Amino acid sequence: MIMDSCKDLIEDHFSFVKGLVDSEVTLNISRETVQQTRQLTAIASQIEKKVKNELLELLKNNREDYEKFYKQFGLQLKYGLYSSWGMKKEVLQDLLLFYSLKEEKLITLKEYCEKASDSIYYVNGKVADAVKNLPKVEKVLLDGNDVLLASDEVDEFIFKFIADYDKKPFKNVTSSKEDIADETISEEDKKVLDKVKDVLKDDVTKVVGTTKLNKHAVCLSSEGEVSLEMEKILGQNPEIDGRLKANKVLEINIAHKTFEKLKSLDGVDFENMCYVLFNLAMLMAGLEVDNVTKLADNIFELM
Repeated sequence: MIMDSCKDLIEDHFSFVKGLVDSEVTLNISRETVQQTRQLTAIASQIEKKVKNELLELLKNNREDYEKFYKQFGLQLKYGLYSSWGMKKEVLQDLLLFYSLKEEKLITLKEYCEKASDSIYYVNGKVADAVKNLPKVEKVLLDGNDVLLASDEVDEFIFKFIADYDKKPFKNVTSSKEDIADETISEEDKKVLDKVKDVLKDDVTKVVGTTKLNKHAVCLSSEGEVSLEMEKILGQNPEIDGRLKANKVLEINIAHKTFEKLKSLDGVDFENMCYVLFNLAMLMAGLEVDNVTKLADNIFELM
């Protein structure tokens, strides 16, 4: 026996597999050089393929057992894709499961794409019931599309690394703004939206009007590479020190009674309403409000 344990034979994402490798490696190989041999690389490649194929067979033939396995080791598979910066996506992407808000069960990316049209929609959140009624999620579901629940912090980065599956790009529902791109806003409403931006200043990148938020008065989305979820995750890292922020877009439902009320206000009342709308949108998006007392005071003054 050459080695008790050889970490290079199997990568961390499959480290739950234990076993014995019986192979005719060069007899004069030493413990120091065994990790550098081409034979070892070839063995590692075969082990990875074997483990992947066994898991795919389990997924295909015994879904219940696979979901039990995934509950315990799914995050480990995700971190394998994350730590390799997407280099292992061909190995791991077909093994991943995500909760479908439409079907209310775990599904694979392949199963999603079999019923999807042009994109793979997802939303960040811990609990399905907590995100189903978010304005953007509700809109996508009402349009007949499915939305995957990205419940682990690493999911946002995984989707960035995979980029697309079956030629369908991943779209974060809270970052997607194509649903408001074709809307026509009156000049009067544009002036009100510009006034809101002037009040909120650097808190938001822009303020836009939409009629596609259904019953909701307002929501927060983002544009650019840093999403709202990334801001939350990166904000937990003390080394980053809050430097990376999402470019926040405040979307206001111009068909909602709240907007009509906003248009009727001026002065301090108008400013208070702007702060209330923005901070409520922040809370709906799962972000922390900088000054809760100020928010409460704004609401009390309006009341």
